[in-house]
Amino acid sequence: MASDNTTKACMALFIAGLFIISALVVIPVDTDGADGAGFTITDQKGNEVSFDGPVDHIVTVGKGITATVIQLGAVDKIVVADKYSNTDESSLFDAFRARVSEGKATAGGTIFDSGRESLKAEIIDAADKEKRFDRAKDVVLLTGSDTYLVKGGLIDFLKNESFRVLVWNDVYEYDDIIALVKDISMIVTGKVSSDVDDMKAVKEKVSSKLSENGIIDAKKTKAFYVTYSGNVFKVGNKGSIATSMIEAAEGNAITIDTSKKGTTYERNLTEIIETHGKDVVIFADNTIMKNEKYLSDLRQAVGNDVKVVGLNPLWNNYSIESMEGVKTIAGAMYSDIFPEWDTSKSADSSDDNIIIYVSAAVGACVLILCAAVYLMRRN
Repeated sequence: MASDNTTKACMALFIAGLFIISALVVIPVDTDGADGAGFTITDQKGNEVSFDGPVDHIVTVGKGITATVIQLGAVDKIVVADKYSNTDESSLFDAFRARVSEGKATAGGTIFDSGRESLKAEIIDAADKEKRFDRAKDVVLLTGSDTYLVKGGLIDFLKNESFRVLVWNDVYEYDDIIALVKDISMIVTGKVSSDVDDMKAVKEKVSSKLSENGIIDAKKTKAFYVTYSGNVFKVGNKGSIATSMIEAAEGNAITIDTSKKGTTYERNLTEIIETHGKDVVIFADNTIMKNEKYLSDLRQAVGNDVKVVGLNPLWNNYSIESMEGVKTIAGAMYSDIFPEWDTSKSADSSDDNIIIYVSAAVGACVLILCAAVYLMRRN
């Protein structure tokens, strides 16, 4: 009888171990919504597109949009993307590049004059020749300047060809990026991704922690974004995504100038440091960080004592990756409060989390099995 009780106890412990493994290893991907439920998406130009459920196929024009679809686990739905989504060096795009090499997707065109006809042809072929895109059910997602989307005639062309089109080209605030990710997740999965909550949580954590530490208003770290174009350094203004990330990370974005129309404008960097001091944190884009001369010129202008932090080019875009940008910026400005968000943080943190979950599960099972063996030997 005692032996039967011991066996039952061991079986109970073993089953408990299986439950622990499932709880620790299964990581939720989506929240809210239900597969097959209808919904309507309205873009920034007032276009409304209704869906019976998630699309089967999609066209993504703009590497931020492509990256977001990939991160949402829907890379297999992309049948056409722009050339820059295919040539971006980030490993994030490897799965999409594989689709292109396998002939399952194309990515040779752009919204610009030199590549617009190729883009049009690839989208038409995906619908008519390859039969991989349904005009009535699927959708084309566009990002870019009106100079190329509107004046270049791309939007009108696609609509005249009976394609359903959604356009985002004025996403300048971090909150707007969150809203965009929410819309795209509905389009490709029929649900609101947990990434949306994660993006919100980052901003809320920064605000809460700084408030707890009494860092408000004048105590916020002064910072600005800098890029290089037209042979001059330009700083971030209102409307720059990088500037919006600085603001989301509760930095004092000192180069915002509402009298300037552009999202960036030319500014004397030496003068900024002389005015605001060497405690300013500068966030430089990849154009500068990958060019020794530009970086040297930047250092000459601001000095070696000023903190300069490089930004991943994908952070400064319409994508989930902007969340990593906010973390890195917050970590650089308030390293004592957010040491876990230092500038060496990997964008592949989700892999680290999985390792932690699996390790915890294995550890729990070892303990349970040891207890079971002990009980059996005792009896």
